[in-house]
Amino acid sequence: MLAAFILVAGAGSCARAPRTTGLVLAPPFPAPTLWGPLEPDGYAVRLDTLMRRAPARNGWAPAGRPVQITIWSPATARGALLTYRDYIALTANQGSLETATPEASTAAIARLTRFVTSTGSSDEAVRQWMDMPVAASWDAPRAPGRFPLVVIAQGNYHSAYNQAVLGEYLASHGYVVATSPSPLVVEDTPDSASLLTRARRQAADIEYVADVMRNRAGVDPLRVAVVGHSFGARAAFVAIVDGAPCRAFVSLDGGIANKLGNDWLAGTPLDTAQLRIPLLHIYQDRDSTVQPDFTLVRRWHRADRNLVRVDDMHHQYFTALGFVAAVDTALHVGPPVANLATKVGGVVQMTGAFLDAVLRRGATTPALPRANVAPFSTEHLAVGQ
Repeated sequence: MLAAFILVAGAGSCARAPRTTGLVLAPPFPAPTLWGPLEPDGYAVRLDTLMRRAPARNGWAPAGRPVQITIWSPATARGALLTYRDYIALTANQGSLETATPEASTAAIARLTRFVTSTGSSDEAVRQWMDMPVAASWDAPRAPGRFPLVVIAQGNYHSAYNQAVLGEYLASHGYVVATSPSPLVVEDTPDSASLLTRARRQAADIEYVADVMRNRAGVDPLRVAVVGHSFGARAAFVAIVDGAPCRAFVSLDGGIANKLGNDWLAGTPLDTAQLRIPLLHIYQDRDSTVQPDFTLVRRWHRADRNLVRVDDMHHQYFTALGFVAAVDTALHVGPPVANLATKVGGVVQMTGAFLDAVLRRGATTPALPRANVAPFSTEHLAVGQ
């Protein structure tokens, strides 16, 4: 399971004026080294978790299933500093929802450490990774006001730490960001089930997280977007078509445009469904198992679609592990990639720019800065195309 968990499933600043909503904030914090070229905006970052048991969802998912919701929110000042090991520790109780003990957290960190060292990384490289400072703090004071909501749908076997940099970055730019683990890390469900069955199961969690968060203080329930990585993009699509209240969709090398399993909707009512909200799909074409196929995306004639290719990129780097690998080159999480910091930073910056355009400015044809500057190239499919 851990092999898939880590390796398979799944430049220039976009500076803007701080969104202070009338409140004078402390100067933006210095970005942690892990962020590479990314810069915060006017907010610090608060971290929270909710432990919930979700109700049954339309026969897609059973009642009482565990949903650990990790939340990044805008804050007015930094709290006690955390390191990456604090994110790994969240995996200790994501299935049980029991109160995490220091012993359980230590065991979770040790399990991941053993796997990464078994793939060729040194103990020292893993220790440096775990000791990397992050931007979020448990005790950071929440910023007043209501902010757009972004729900992140994780790739297979992934948890909050896999998209931690994206969550922190968006929160520092005035978004509330929420995610829950892939169902494959909290259940014994085999991954041999059909792609649609698995997508519906995860879509149930996406809809549940969105419903919980839209009723949470500090969230604007009318401005909601979903970001799906790898298999999470299939689940996000199902949730959107099912009626999840999303106004924008970002796919990070998502399965909605993967040659493998490209017939996953054949023979279902969803096969002819039309996406009606703007889509940003950022992808690579180097992996043998995650190869682009835009058959489905080209059928969504009622949506504005931006397809952005990242040259010489690999699937696993569309996560926070891309940022880790760019900083700690001794950590073996994937093939070597030139200018990796520029590429992973650009993916996050374009995601933020797209969300700003749709959720803040109401754009129906969002422009993407840097999208046609090496190593990025884009194809735009307008409504009707």
